[in-house]
Amino acid sequence: MEMEDGLPHLLGGEECCFILIVDNDPVNRQVLANALRLENHTVITAESGPEALLQMRDFPELDLIITDWVMPGMSGFVLCKAIRERFVLSELPILVLTASNRPEDIQAAFEAGANDYLSTPVDLREFKARVRTLLDMRKSIRTSVQTEIAFLQAQIKPHFLYNALNAIISVCPDDPDMATELLLDLSQYLRSSFDFQNRGQTVPIEKELELVRSYLALEKARFDDRLNIVFDLPQDTMALVPPLSIQPIVENAVNHGLMQKESGGTVTLSIRQLPGHLVVAVTDDGIGMTLERIADILSEERSEGGIGLRNIQRRLLKMYGAGLSVISMPDQGTTISYTIPRTGTARE
Repeated sequence: MEMEDGLPHLLGGEECCFILIVDNDPVNRQVLANALRLENHTVITAESGPEALLQMRDFPELDLIITDWVMPGMSGFVLCKAIRERFVLSELPILVLTASNRPEDIQAAFEAGANDYLSTPVDLREFKARVRTLLDMRKSIRTSVQTEIAFLQAQIKPHFLYNALNAIISVCPDDPDMATELLLDLSQYLRSSFDFQNRGQTVPIEKELELVRSYLALEKARFDDRLNIVFDLPQDTMALVPPLSIQPIVENAVNHGLMQKESGGTVTLSIRQLPGHLVVAVTDDGIGMTLERIADILSEERSEGGIGLRNIQRRLLKMYGAGLSVISMPDQGTTISYTIPRTGTARE
């Protein structure tokens, strides 16, 4: 990988895109990278298919991949197929560079998952135009997805709001100070839920934890001794996580795990900072799930409701190539966790 000062290089003040160039020829890589940096893009490079796949793992927010078709070891065909196992055409476009103009080779490139192709040696003006078109497509798709997330984020379930207000009203006569605190928690919960500016792929983990704490404070007021809460969190973390990737798991543990038992139980939120990785885990000692239920939750089938475990699973797979881990047994509780690399920055 080639980067300046060990970090992606940003030029100018305009919005840039994140592009990966894959080519075993160092001269080609440098020429193409320079042309794109002049267009104000962030560029990283790889000299082989396997290295490109590692780059995708370490830098999950790529906007475009440009790859040579003929490379030793892993060909462009195999690389394209591997990329399409994680990303559809609209999510991560691929521009293939090929010296062949044979119709069968061009057809093979598209069948492997390429969005577009260019014959080599490339004309830089045409190259920049093709890149711009693919990036515009990617930008429009991202805007659509982020708007959907913001819309789903604002879908407050009416019964939760009613229950929260009822809990506040019930404590108001005997403990007005607690009622005030709960109103502040509800305000924080609603403010986070209606935050339409929060459309980035990642957010600071503390922002997500604020939503979790507000949600649990309201549920604790409602369920009292039936709900016990344990936080196992690091002192300080600057980690980034996908928005709404923790609170819905906690909500699932409370509503579908603990509160299905007459005695209730305990929900534990644990965050571990490992070398290069962050592990988020939510554990409950509720009713548990069968293997069939776990498979249903992690399937690609649409479910009713707004943001749930399927939504989180889908986003984690797209961003990091690995989704939720669910360990559960009936009547013994459930642990739902995910692991993400501690690299990259939040993007708006």
